[in-house]
Amino acid sequence: MAKKICENLREQYVAASHLTNDFIIPAFGSFDAFEEWRDSTDLDVDAWDRERNQRIKDDMVAGLIPEIEKGSASAVAQVRGLLGLNHPVGRPRGSGLNHDLIEKRDAAAKQELLNELNADIVRLSDL
Repeated sequence: MAKKICENLREQYVAASHLTNDFIIPAFGSFDAFEEWRDSTDLDVDAWDRERNQRIKDDMVAGLIPEIEKGSASAVAQVRGLLGLNHPVGRPRGSGLNHDLIEKRDAAAKQELLNELNADIVRLSDL
């Protein structure tokens, strides 16, 4: 009996399109009561979250498929993002780089410019 109640709660949780209005308030009366239940239960409610998120993602992809069939480039980009197929090209500035190396590189470039300027001054003063 308890297993059937838990399974019914899981199905309601996963199927809820608006979690607070469709599941938490009708089943528990308040968000605080839901949080207390969630903390006290030995059920894997995080697995319910993952299952619910997967259902929402599947529904979104299903809704975008007709737009993809019409040739919508933005729908294709959205589906690629939902499925994790988008990836940035290149590397963002400063990510994974040692900032000391950047400062040394910049200082070396400045020194090289100063050396070239001094060499030009000497060369022009000889004229």
